[in-house]
Amino acid sequence: MKTRPDFNEVESQLSRLILYSDQAHQYNVKDWSHQKNNEDFKRVYGLDRERKIAFERLYCDGRDCAVWMSSKLQAFLQVGDYPTLKSYVDSFEETWLVRVDEMSEFVSGTKELAEAEDTPWAVSQMIYLFEQQVEMLQSSKLLLSELKESNLYKRESGIKISKLDQKMSKNNITINNASNVQIGDHNKQVITQTLNSIIEKIEQSDASPEEKNEAKSKLEGFITNSLVTSILGGAVSGLVGLGMGG
Repeated sequence: MKTRPDFNEVESQLSRLILYSDQAHQYNVKDWSHQKNNEDFKRVYGLDRERKIAFERLYCDGRDCAVWMSSKLQAFLQVGDYPTLKSYVDSFEETWLVRVDEMSEFVSGTKELAEAEDTPWAVSQMIYLFEQQVEMLQSSKLLLSELKESNLYKRESGIKISKLDQKMSKNNITINNASNVQIGDHNKQVITQTLNSIIEKIEQSDASPEEKNEAKSKLEGFITNSLVTSILGGAVSGLVGLGMGG
């Protein structure tokens, strides 16, 4: 999937943002409109005030977010609006991304309200769409964090790039026997083993002690990120043996 030739260094992250953008467009033009126009959804207006307000907000926020995602997540292709990676990444302040925790809490509360037997079936479908979008937003937030750590973003920000970062940008890390890995309970052990393997490779490298500590510090920052810990859960405790900082 093509992004921009001047953004080749971060093509993997930007390609995923495009995928999320395309999916959000599908949700907007097909799924949200279909459920809203469904005769079943009209029964919402006969429910009690609390559920009526919640289900109306479910549609309004859900579709507004889908419209925003379909446009914003691939807006970096507009060179005139975003001539640099930094200008694009920094433009996400005060957007739907900063509301992702609020949205997650809202949809959880709405699911409880929807447990009543007289809840329209269309509402359950909207809840599913909303949850999928929240998941994509959470992943997009993590991708933007990765973009901020990229050498391209640092250069555009006037940040000096360390020798270790330069080495890592020129070399690929290949992990064998780890195909078909997905985030889930059955893969947490694989993730832990992979991270331990990376630490071992760092220790065995010919880099200076300072560069090794810097690399481990960056890895620790990733592992302790709130979103990452929420995904790994108890597996985080298995990473204590990584030898961070020493």
